[in-house]
Amino acid sequence: MRSALFVLLSLLTLNGVCKETTIRGLAPHYIGQSVRVNAYQDYISMVEKSLATTTVLADSTFETTIDLDRTTELVLHFGQSYAVIFADPGRDYQLLVPPPEQSSAPYKVQEEEVGVYIENLRGSDINHLIFDFHDYLDNFMYWTFDIIGSESFSDSLRSFKTVLSLRYDPVDHDYFQNYVIYSVASLDMINHIDIDQEKLQIQRFLLYLEEEPVRYENPMYMKYVQDFFKDYFARLPITRERKVFKYLATNETDSLDWLLSLDPFLSRDSLRSLVILNSLQEAYMSEDFPQEKVLEMIHEYGNQSDMEFVSMIANNLENRLRRMDPGQPAPDFEVTTISGETRTLSDYTGEYLYITFFSPECSACLEEMNIMPTLHERYGTQFRFLSLAVEPDEALTKFAQSHPTYYWDIASIRNSEELLTRYEITQFPAYVLIDKEGNILQAPAYAPSPSGNYTSIDRTFFELSKTD
Repeated sequence: MRSALFVLLSLLTLNGVCKETTIRGLAPHYIGQSVRVNAYQDYISMVEKSLATTTVLADSTFETTIDLDRTTELVLHFGQSYAVIFADPGRDYQLLVPPPEQSSAPYKVQEEEVGVYIENLRGSDINHLIFDFHDYLDNFMYWTFDIIGSESFSDSLRSFKTVLSLRYDPVDHDYFQNYVIYSVASLDMINHIDIDQEKLQIQRFLLYLEEEPVRYENPMYMKYVQDFFKDYFARLPITRERKVFKYLATNETDSLDWLLSLDPFLSRDSLRSLVILNSLQEAYMSEDFPQEKVLEMIHEYGNQSDMEFVSMIANNLENRLRRMDPGQPAPDFEVTTISGETRTLSDYTGEYLYITFFSPECSACLEEMNIMPTLHERYGTQFRFLSLAVEPDEALTKFAQSHPTYYWDIASIRNSEELLTRYEITQFPAYVLIDKEGNILQAPAYAPSPSGNYTSIDRTFFELSKTD
């Protein structure tokens, strides 16, 4: 384990020089659709940064270039599908993109992952290395799954580490070395053998975390840190957990940081900062802590940190958690309606905007849409309506022609599917109400038909119309 592969890297890592990296390929099932090349900005918020956008041409080809200064995990979005690859700076990646799986529920809008084929991979390329490693890892897990938690698994794991050392010692690729190290470290975590767990946890910390730099850009390092410190606030002694509540309630960022610094595992500022931000996210999701106070703490912690990556993660995390909160700016958009008019969010400034996300293939959507002409007739002078669907323009135009009473803005987002993510739409139909200043008023908004508590968007419209 402490051979060349498993000797953890030095405390300082320098980013390389930016090199042009090409992403090209064939995607015959996505002709005319957009291809978005993104990268995760961090592995706590999981916020993606756009690197490039292109379109699949009529001959099924696509091509774009991005500048990379380090090995990066890329998320490639093809319509409502996505694929994940790793990219080394300066390489040329030729991809073959398979068709999306046929969904039996067209009202579900989560992106489906597809596995792309990467042609002509060099043996030194990060994708080839990771594929090769996962072949070994999958085979190991297949043969040892039934003995996890036993001494036999520990013995097998030691042998597996030796095999990996012999195979990957010559590989000169820092990203890959750490990918393997922390993947194997996670296997240590799942083997709950009957020994002193506290002592075992100390050993793991000393081996994998104590003197190692924070590698927030490596997914397996971040997974290990998140697993190691999982439910950190909830596992604190009751006296310290009460102090966490107090410091959150009073937004005492420095006090929270000091409290956690008492933990020998968190004496280093950089690792402690990661754990605090991840724990604040867990606290927000658990709803055991006051959510608004958690968001305020994330904001203050990011502002006060002198570490750039901590401020970046905190900002990403706050923006993601607040994204669709009432009062927050609605995500901008630019769509072309079936009548050929371009619409952006600013075009609706000064009026309330009721956005419907739907599919003509969704029966529940059509039932709701049939109510909307009445709403439009009643409130159309004070409220604007915009219906968005992922179907292509031709299909949507045909749909609108068969429903002549739908005389509000209807547009396809066939090449703007990222709007579904930005508006946090997970299924059709879905509704968002935006105020006159372009801020979120309701998300999700009420549907045209009454909900379980007998409330529909009609009531909201009526109440708002009385205040104008």
